[in-house]
Amino acid sequence: MTNEAVITHISQLLAGSFEAEPAAIDPKATLADLELDSLAVVEFYVALGEHYGVTLDDSNDQAAQTPLHQIADQVTTLLKQKD
Repeated sequence: MTNEAVITHISQLLAGSFEAEPAAIDPKATLADLELDSLAVVEFYVALGEHYGVTLDDSNDQAAQTPLHQIADQVTTLLKQKD
């Protein structure tokens, strides 16, 4: 799984399920930039983790401030560890 594929899925998830503005979805953007509230941030991490079969940590105060490309990196790393 490539980072680009994960970014593409993240973009589709944010636009489709969280009503984020597609033009605002950028790998450098954060969930806070996309105006997701704290509950939506948790729901996003759960949905993303369930899709890929990994557990993502959304418990830290900075979860909403993490750029999308770093979230994709986390997913890619966790997937590699599963193999």
